[in-house]
Order: sequence, then C-alpha cells, then structure tokens
Amino acid sequence: MGLFQNGLGWFLEVIDKLLTSLSLKSDCHIALNQFFLNWLGQEHKDFIAALVSLLEILWEISILPVLRAAFGAFSILYGIFYAGFVAGVIFVEFWDPNHMNPKSEVCKISEAPKDNPLPNKREDSQVFMLTI
Repeated sequence: MGLFQNGLGWFLEVIDKLLTSLSLKSDCHIALNQFFLNWLGQEHKDFIAALVSLLEILWEISILPVLRAAFGAFSILYGIFYAGFVAGVIFVEFWDPNHMNPKSEVCKISEAPKDNPLPNKREDSQVFMLTI
C-alpha cells in the first residue's frame, strides 16, 4: 500500500506540474496575443495567431535556453520583434538593461508566417517585457 501511495503521490505531483506549466503557457499565449493585437491591430489576427503558435513551439527548445545562458534565470528582460529584409524572417531581440553586459541576444525565426506586418526597423518596434 505504501509503495502505491508513493507512486500515486509522484504521479499527482507530475500532473500538477504539467497543469501548472500548461496554465503558464496559456497565460503567456493570451498575454502575447493581446500585446500583438494592441500593437498591430485586429486586422492582423491571423498573422498574430500563427506567430504566437510558432513562438510557443520554439520557446522551450530554442529561445529560453539561449536567454537563460546569457542573462540567467529569473531575469526581467525587454524585447522587440521586427521583420527581416528577407521575406519570411522575423527577429526577436532581448536585452536586460540591468545586466553587467548590455549586449542583446537576437533570435532569428526563418519560417515566419506570411503577410508579416512587423516593422523592418528596430526603432519602429514596440517594446515588451518578460520574466524568464
């Protein structure tokens, strides 16, 4: 009986962590959607949905490990999205204004959704904030 309870406790802990993770991803998805809708407008909702879905796929495996290596965990970062001059490319630039090394990290997304309304110039981008 004790072995079963320990196994069940472990299983419930895993389920709880999974649900918490899904909830955080869901909250992040909603916040990112709202950020883009406020910035780019409702007329670009299809592009926004495709971009947010792509970012969710790339976040854990490609983007987050780079940011944690550069800035450490539990950092508050600023970021911007802008289009590349080549069709189908989006850049996401992150920086920590309080970090000793003010260098930014730039992630290139090569399979960007079509009909990209993002600006080509960094200075025309909208700044967002996130915690990693």
